[in-house]
Amino acid sequence: MNRFYVIGLDDNMRQYFPPEVLEIISSHRVFSGGVRHHEIVRSLLPEKAEWIDIKVPLDEVFDRYRSYESRESIVVFASGDPLFFGFAVTIQNRLPDAQIRLYPSFNSLQLLAQNLLMPYHDIRIVSLTGRPWHEFDRALIESASKIGVLTDREHTPTTIARRMLEYG
Repeated sequence: MNRFYVIGLDDNMRQYFPPEVLEIISSHRVFSGGVRHHEIVRSLLPEKAEWIDIKVPLDEVFDRYRSYESRESIVVFASGDPLFFGFAVTIQNRLPDAQIRLYPSFNSLQLLAQNLLMPYHDIRIVSLTGRPWHEFDRALIESASKIGVLTDREHTPTTIARRMLEYG
């Protein structure tokens, strides 16, 4: 059975981690995350750390994870709250028997709402990260009063605005 510690990050190059998380990082050897995450935490990793890049196709990533099954825990760095449209959900889906210990951070929409002093309990959340337009279109058709959109390299704010203007 695979064991994971999934640690949420924001985009700040100087992360604050509680002592428990720092201990997890210093006492492990196998780490994983996106290229951006690696840049953020590189200076904290032990000298002989092994890094597994999270990139598509994910089959290759999970094959590498399976190779550590029962031998070592893997420390995964993910953006924000890894259960909020995040990588911890992907681990649960791909490795349902995996043990996961989670250390979330704020997600981008929480941070935005806090900076605007805007209650966010009624925001309709739509993820376009690697996903089709269906849920975004539905939120617009249903006239959701607030829509929080998670974007990716294809579904940029400019692309989203263009689509909204195109469809009136």
